[in-house]
Amino acid sequence: MYTVRVSKTDPSAYPSVRAAVEDRRLWDAPGGLYLHVEPGLYAEPVTLTFPGPMIVVPTHGPGTVELAVTGDRELLTTDHPLELYGIVVRSGCDLRSPIRVGGDGLLKAVDCRFVGLEPLRIGGRGRSEFTNSRFEGTGVLLQHGQGLFLGCVFDRARLLARERTALVARALRFEGHEGGGIGASALTLTGTRAEITDCVMTDCRVAYSEGRSGTATVHVNRGSEVVFTDLSITGDQGCAVEVRDQGTRVEFTRLTVQGGWEKRYTVLVTHSAEARLTDSRVVHTHGAGVKAMDATLVLDGLTVEDSLGPGVTAVRSTLSGRGLSARRIRRTLLNAVESRTHLTEVELRDLDAVPVTEENGEAYFEHGAVYVQQGELELEGVLASDLNGWFLLVVDGRAVVSGVRAERVHTFALSGDSGMATLRNVRATEALGNQLCARSAGFLEVLDSFFEGSENALAYAQDAGITLRSTVLKGARGAGIVLFGSGAAHLEDSEIRDCGGAGISLRSEKSKVGLYRSTVTGNGGHGIAGPEEAVVEYEDCVISENDLTERARVRASTD
Repeated sequence: MYTVRVSKTDPSAYPSVRAAVEDRRLWDAPGGLYLHVEPGLYAEPVTLTFPGPMIVVPTHGPGTVELAVTGDRELLTTDHPLELYGIVVRSGCDLRSPIRVGGDGLLKAVDCRFVGLEPLRIGGRGRSEFTNSRFEGTGVLLQHGQGLFLGCVFDRARLLARERTALVARALRFEGHEGGGIGASALTLTGTRAEITDCVMTDCRVAYSEGRSGTATVHVNRGSEVVFTDLSITGDQGCAVEVRDQGTRVEFTRLTVQGGWEKRYTVLVTHSAEARLTDSRVVHTHGAGVKAMDATLVLDGLTVEDSLGPGVTAVRSTLSGRGLSARRIRRTLLNAVESRTHLTEVELRDLDAVPVTEENGEAYFEHGAVYVQQGELELEGVLASDLNGWFLLVVDGRAVVSGVRAERVHTFALSGDSGMATLRNVRATEALGNQLCARSAGFLEVLDSFFEGSENALAYAQDAGITLRSTVLKGARGAGIVLFGSGAAHLEDSEIRDCGGAGISLRSEKSKVGLYRSTVTGNGGHGIAGPEEAVVEYEDCVISENDLTERARVRASTD
């Protein structure tokens, strides 16, 4: 390797970098060219290239040598190894990359500063390395080779890794990225294998582009396999993370997102991609929290809180795992639409939904804790509290919920439009509305549960059915169970007691109730009340100590 000196003041040295690399006597240097560069600004009017390895080192330490290009051209191009130590590279061209590496080349940059408008294009097959370097306005585009980033800062700059690239990065910082009208991401991984640890992204702004993918601060697609550890995105003004495409698999450990745009989901997994969130947090979002659409999402500890939109949403997806905590969210905490959902160790609390009043004066809640439509949901081990809405709403779907402890939930469970829900081992107290509601061919099955407290009736069915097995309904201000239309209730080994109204109130001649080995006692109204035409069947039951005389027609059944 030849070692030469470049100086703007020493006549015995090369006066410019260009003069050194264009000296043909140095082209055949074994091992390449080693440039010692004296301090100063070296503005080169042509693209610099050298037919072999080259190392550039300032004689007086980092930041004392600046290489700049004039005009619309690249500063450096090479198909060989290029090493820069403590160099400032500056380009004002928005059409050309400051540095382009191809062939068998690589770029190693240590303590460097890159200033420009277009990213460095690293397409060489070698292993490029960037250590303690800063990118301002520019960035890096990796293609084909390998990249290692240690302690680098991207100031209004991007990092892109494309097909057949392997990337390892630690201690990255992204600041103030502006995605522009096309919604360009700060970090894009396409067909890439990557491990990224300790990445902090602040005040990024990626504009949403209708119909365009990749409009997120972090975008992973086209079969990438990526592991993120300690990724933090704060002050974000767009979609923070988007994972998409079949074959794409991403694992997030300790992901933290704060911010987001009101019109988009903060974390989106879509188009058959797979993602796993471990010990992660999505907080203070301006829009929605986490969404899986036509995708697979696994949770192993996720907190979504203080969101203005829905917490977690699955559409035509598989959602599974443990440790979901959703709280202080303005809209539905967990949406499952045409999806298969199985979650354990769930905490849902502090929902303040605003009721909607219809023209007839009736009010209802648009939002609640868990919404299921045309899908299947299983929840095990749930803590729910202070939900000014419903805990569970099932519409034309199927839900199984077990091991629930609920306090101060306005309405516990609703089913409608052929929705079916099975509730097992539930203890719900201090409700304001009906604890259990079934409408429009919906069905609720309740087993081994306890419901206490309601400002209205504890259970309600209109043209729908409710079945209670080994369940206690206690202490409603109104009736225990109210049936409208063709509503039906079936009780086995259950108890209705201490309600202010009737134990069971049938409001239509089409209503039906069957009680088996059950007790209705201590209620302020009839034990069972309704029109003569309604069907009431009971066997081995105790209906006593209710304040009013039994007046409903009672027919013993031997079925």
